[in-house]
Parts: sequence; C-alpha cells; structure tokens
Amino acid sequence: MADIEKISSSEYAIDGNLSRFTGMAGFVKDWVEKKVRRHLMRARKRRGFGWKRWSRQWLYTHLGLFKDYRVQRPRRVPKALPAG
Repeated sequence: MADIEKISSSEYAIDGNLSRFTGMAGFVKDWVEKKVRRHLMRARKRRGFGWKRWSRQWLYTHLGLFKDYRVQRPRRVPKALPAG
C-alpha cells in the first residue's frame, strides 16, 4: 500500500505504488469541475450541470480553477547527518 505524505496545505506526495494513483489526478479534476458546475446551476435555480452553458476553458480562465494536479514522490530527508 502507498503512503500519502502532506507536504504543504495543497500538496500531497505519494510514496509506493504510483500506478494506483496515476488516474487519480484526472478524477479529482473532473470531480471538482462537476461540483463547481452544479453549484453555478443551483445558484441560477436550474437543473443539471451546465455542460452546454459553460465550456471547460471558461471555467478555468474566468473562475481560476486549479488544473495542475500531479502525483509526485516525497522529498527524502537524510536520517542522519554525514560524519565529518
């Protein structure tokens, strides 16, 4: 099983089998986009997700959604300082 380590408030590093998590970045991006679309439609008292109303490009340029999701290995810190 892979270990997930928090690097900062918005970065997570995954150590272990990365093949399980390569598709996760796209899944998270699509999930967030769907939640934003649903919120925008509910704010207008309409049904659906607004697939025809807002393009993906519009969401990321006008609303400033974060789109650079990626999986990265954690930074290794030496357990002990070298002698000398």
